[in-house]
Amino acid sequence: MEPTLAAAQVRALVVDCFARHGVIVGQNDALEERVRVENGRRVAHCYRAQGLFAMWMVEIGLVQLYDQSGNMLDTLSLLASTGRDRRAA
Repeated sequence: MEPTLAAAQVRALVVDCFARHGVIVGQNDALEERVRVENGRRVAHCYRAQGLFAMWMVEIGLVQLYDQSGNMLDTLSLLASTGRDRRAA
């Protein structure tokens, strides 16, 4: 079973990802966040700041980052191995 990430953790990852692409979201800057709910279930969180857009697709554990023209800039897998797995040599 995969660990569940808290929305605050993902929000912090999105802010870091925005920073890597030149958009600094400070404490005084508003990070616009919206939650998409379908049939009573949270399916996505959307984030906007200074022309960048990110979407966390909750069920599949991906965050995708887009520029203001809709070009995908980055994809983060939230369910990727944490490096604690031991593999045979």
